[in-house]
Order: sequence, then structure tokens, then C-alpha cells
Amino acid sequence: MSEDIIININKLTKVYKLYDSPQDRLKEALHPLRKKYHKEFHAIDDISLDIRRGETVGIIGQNGAGKSTLLKMITGVLTPTSGSVSVNGKISALLELGAGFNPQLTGLENVYFNGTLMGYTHDQIDNKLEEILSFADIGDFIRQPVITYSSGMFVRLAFAVAVNVEPEILIVDEALSVGDMMFQAKCYDKIRSLMSGGVTTLFVTHNMNTISSLCNSAYLLDSGKIFAHGAPNEVTRAYFRLQREMEHARQDKTGAGTKPDGALRKKSIQPPQKKERDQFISGTAEITEFKVFNDEGEETFALRAGADFSVWMKVVFTGEVENPCVGMMIKSPQGQNLLGVHSYHERRMSLGYKQCGDEIEINFICKMLLNPGKYMLNLSVSEHTTDFEYKSIDIKSNAAALEVYGKDFAFGLIHNDGVVILN
Repeated sequence: MSEDIIININKLTKVYKLYDSPQDRLKEALHPLRKKYHKEFHAIDDISLDIRRGETVGIIGQNGAGKSTLLKMITGVLTPTSGSVSVNGKISALLELGAGFNPQLTGLENVYFNGTLMGYTHDQIDNKLEEILSFADIGDFIRQPVITYSSGMFVRLAFAVAVNVEPEILIVDEALSVGDMMFQAKCYDKIRSLMSGGVTTLFVTHNMNTISSLCNSAYLLDSGKIFAHGAPNEVTRAYFRLQREMEHARQDKTGAGTKPDGALRKKSIQPPQKKERDQFISGTAEITEFKVFNDEGEETFALRAGADFSVWMKVVFTGEVENPCVGMMIKSPQGQNLLGVHSYHERRMSLGYKQCGDEIEINFICKMLLNPGKYMLNLSVSEHTTDFEYKSIDIKSNAAALEVYGKDFAFGLIHNDGVVILN
């Protein structure tokens, strides 16, 4: 392996055996003819890559794509089924919360315990102790058992140990998403300092801003394989395209949502039949399609903070609606209403009387006023008579997951292009 290559991965594969029941595992172990009772799941499937010394590499992908499994094989936590991993440097890894720490020991005892696992002597840890405790900044809790720590306190201590033991390779797997915003900023400053000192860094994250702002290159994994590799901006665009295709497939399966051109859902329109329904849903119209576009007119679920965007949707009527209205609401994952547009409340817009067989296409155009983060798109059709009297007709809750990007750090929910003037 070249001295310039610090991590070499060659045809790496990790296969798990999945059994329908514990009994099947026992049957397979005892069967005289070695009959298989399992199905194979390839968490990592024939991956080869080289990471050069001093690089900062982002690894992204949907949940279950194989990101964490790959990092665990690089760090030696997992053994490959086949293939090889060669590492030419000292690794400091921040994997899932709790890895390398004994919850029954105090924070201080865990500093020494974790440092010993990394190969440091007691005296070497003594020399680093002040830096570690200062960075963690958890006060007297350092002498309390780790089992009493909050997740935020734990990640403070774990990260402080990981970055202050002079690693040659730093691996971070989503752990920083637990800490508070100020501590995250402190961590990223420290990571930039390590990067400038030549430390090789591997990130696993769902935050595309982190990938774009910190990384030299990125890998996109899908179903255990490398789907894309290259410059961070190119790979994050590939991630959003893949995410959109998966969302299309999910919505095709459930029967409503976005549709690629030329593949619009065909269905005969029939008057509504009497059936048991939610008392607030009349069922005389249906949202059959929708699409989201960025400020450049590209269909995507990734939107830039402060930029214009639009949501297009198609409504098919299956009955009479006197005064139909349409709305779009972006919510937090917890369901809090954050940003919405409504045809009745915004402009007292009249869409006119509709009957069975009518169709309308609507465009909601607005500015993305939310800071970077993950949000949920919700769509609705209703019949309004006054501001407070309405009847819901069709609701698409959590129709799509949106990701807003565009800032390294963002405080609060609302995007603001503020100006600072020195007088």
C-alpha cells in the first residue's frame, strides 16, 4: 500500500444471515446435510476504495445503506465476510453512543479506560487530561458514573477524548447530532483544526451542509454498494436524486404522489360511493400528483434556504364541491406548522364550483424562510365557507420529506439575510 494511502478497502463484503425464527438457526446448525434456513443480507457488497492521507471524506446514504457497517469494519469492530481493510495510522472513532465506555465507571475513569484501549499509557493520558476536561466542559459530573449522564453530556466527553489524543484518522458516525448547537460549532472548529494539521477524517452524516462545507470528497452508498463518488456537491445532488426516486417509488406503491412525466396514474373517475370514512373527510376530490421544484426549476426535495421554490399539485374531483380550496404546509418532524400557503386564506382566491370529472392544477410559489434542517411537506384540499368553517376533502400528511440546506451554522428556525454595519 502506498504511503499516501492511509485506508485501503479491497472487495469488502459483509453478509448477515437472517433467520425467520431462533428455531431455524438451531435447525441449520444441527442439520446433517447442512440445509440452509437463512436468507443472506449484504450490508456491504463488494466495495473497493482508497482514502488518502489528510483527506476529509463524507459517507452518506439512506438508513440501512451500509454506512455504519463500513465504518465498523474500518475500525475493526466488525470482521468482513470477505475482502480486506488495510489501515496505516492510529484511529480515533466516535461511533454509536456508548461505544468504548463503561457506564458503571465515572467519566474520569472512562477517560483513562478509553485512552488505554487506544494504546496510550497512564502518563500520556495524564498529559492530555486537562485538554480533555476543558473541551468536554461537564464540570463535577466528570466524577459521576457515566450511566447518570444525559446523551449530550456523554457525547461531549466521548468527542473530547476522541479529538485530544492526537489521532491520525478521526471517524465520526452521526454522534454530533446529539450535542447542543454551541457544542456542535465547537466540535466543527476542532475538526477543522485537525484537518489543517493533516488528520484524515471520515464523516457519516445525514446533514448535507456538513458534507459540502467540510469534506474534500464524498461517497454515496445504496444497498451496500457505492452509488456515487466524487466532489461533495456532485454526490449530495446524486443523494437528493436518489431520495426523490425512492419517494416516487414509495408514493407509487401507496397510490398517490409525484409521478415522472409520461407515467401519470390512470384511473377511471367515479362518483363517490357511500362508505365508512373519517367524519371530517368528504372524499369528493383527491390529490393525485405533486412535485417540488427549486429556484432553478429542477424537481427536487432539497431546497436552499432563502431561495424561491414551488410546489405543483393536481386535484381530481369525484363529486360536487361548491367552494374548493387548496393548501400547502411545511411542518417539523414533530408536527409543528412552520410555513404554509392557502388559496382561501392568502388571497380569498376562488377556484369555482367543481363536479365529478373536473381537474385542476395548482402551483404554490414562495420563498424558503426556514433554516437548514429536515421538514415534512403536507398538502390538502378542503371546502371553505368562512375563515373558521371548512370541510376537509383530501389530506396528504407527510407527503414528502424536504431537506433545506445552505448554511454552515443556523440558529433558530427562520432564515434571515441580516446585515451588520460598523458605524
